Formats: sequence, structure tokens, C-alpha cells
Amino acid sequence: MKIKKAIFLMMFLISLTLISNAQLVDNFGLKFGYGIANQHWNYQNAILADLSDWKNNKNSFATQIFVEKNIRKSFAINCGLGYFQNGFTEQVDLAFYSDETAKVINDKVSFHNLNLDLNLKYKLTNRKIQPYLFTGINSNYLIDYQSVIIEYQGTEYNLDKEIYDDFNKIILCGTTGIGISFNSMFFIEFEYKPAITNNFSTQNLKIKSRYFGISVGVNINNLVNK
Repeated sequence: MKIKKAIFLMMFLISLTLISNAQLVDNFGLKFGYGIANQHWNYQNAILADLSDWKNNKNSFATQIFVEKNIRKSFAINCGLGYFQNGFTEQVDLAFYSDETAKVINDKVSFHNLNLDLNLKYKLTNRKIQPYLFTGINSNYLIDYQSVIIEYQGTEYNLDKEIYDDFNKIILCGTTGIGISFNSMFFIEFEYKPAITNNFSTQNLKIKSRYFGISVGVNINNLVNK
């Protein structure tokens, strides 16, 4: 946990330094993302091993402010700081031995995170339409969550709350993706973020997240200056 905190703090300080000092950067702007997220619940108990699987996908959203520093002609370092919502959709089984019924109020588990990205970008060309590749590391700091809610006999219950309360506040993920920049002003990116560390880990259960998404953004300084 100390290593994750150190990496998160380092990324946070780098992002703040670059964002607060425009003289250090070549680009800065806004980025908005949409995608699908889910989690893999891996049961360590042999009796429950058959239940191990990926949860159903959930729509995911992200927004960031970012800064970018060019390194020679083909490379750039990109730092982003923002909000990221991920999670999964739960398949709720409401089978009872009696004739009593329960109502699903919410079947989605949502995690609200402070998100930090630190990526290395490789530009394939330097033309007006510029494809590029990027890879790096990102970290999510869990701010809050919303669990599955059911109503039974007039009372609402939050499912698996005891598990989510013990989720790691900080997780680390990898990032890999491709993008296209248009006139160095607007861009679109496709990215994949698999977890490196567990969201939750005990002797009985280990949980990891992943995210597939598309983002659009604008380089504000280039847009204003052109």
C-alpha cells in the first residue's frame, strides 16, 4: 500500500506542477471520455471457484484537464487530472423460498474516483492529421461509491456494502491506446486500462477492474492561438 501511495503522490505532484506552470508545457486542454467498465471477481475458495467471472459491463464516464510536454519531434509526456466513474452491472438474484418478493431499485455498482494519468505519446507523423500511440500508468483514488439497492418488505438494502467499504482507496492501472490529432487542436483517442493492483484482496476473494473507452478533447492553447 505504501508503494501505491508513493506512486499516486508522485503522479499528483507532477500533474499539479505542470498544470500550474504553463511555461513548462506545450499543450493544455480538456478531455471527455465514455466507455464500458467492469470487474473480475475471483473467488479463492474451491467451493466458490465456479462463481469467478467478469461482471456485466457498465457505462463509464471521465473528464480531465491535461498538460503535455513535447520531447523532440516524435515524443511527448502527457499528464491528466480529473474525475472517473467506473464499476459494473450486477445480475441480482431475488429468488426466495417463500412467496415474498423484492424490488431492484438499482442494479449498478458505481465508483467515483479522482483520476491521474501519466502517459508517453509517440507521434507517427507530424502532419495536420496526426496519428499517435500512447502508453503509461494511471491511478484512481476512490472518493465514494454506490452499491446495488433492493427493497424488501418496505426496507431498502445495500448489497455487498461490507466489501466495498474495504476496497483499496488507491489502485494502479496500465494504459495503452491510439489516437488521432486534427490540426493539433482536436483529438480522439481509444484506450484500454487494465488494473495492475487489486481493488479488493482477501484470502477468499480478489477483485480487479478494467475499462475500454473513447475520448475526445481539445488543446485549448492551440485553439486560442490559431
